[in-house]
Amino acid sequence: MWARLLSWKTAQLSMSDNLKGSLAPGYDADLVIWEPEREFESKEASIHHKNKLRLTSRHIAGVVWCYHCWGQLVYREGSFLPQTSGEASPHPNAAQL
Repeated sequence: MWARLLSWKTAQLSMSDNLKGSLAPGYDADLVIWEPEREFESKEASIHHKNKLRLTSRHIAGVVWCYHCWGQLVYREGSFLPQTSGEASPHPNAAQL
């Protein structure tokens, strides 16, 4: 139930269900592995967002173990992988969209 709600239904609501929300050929292969029961306290150094003040020193539910974007592993156990640039890049199938 949760997997459907957090993936397919969210993709439908954002009108991106033709690219996201499923692990199937032709979809983006964005995948987050997380532990929703764990909590952590956010620290400024661990926040990768321009508005850090609102998120600093808060207890946040859910710990992300790894994140795959377009099928490529970009984050694992607290660290971004070295080959990750942090810059926006065009969709791999941009010519077909």
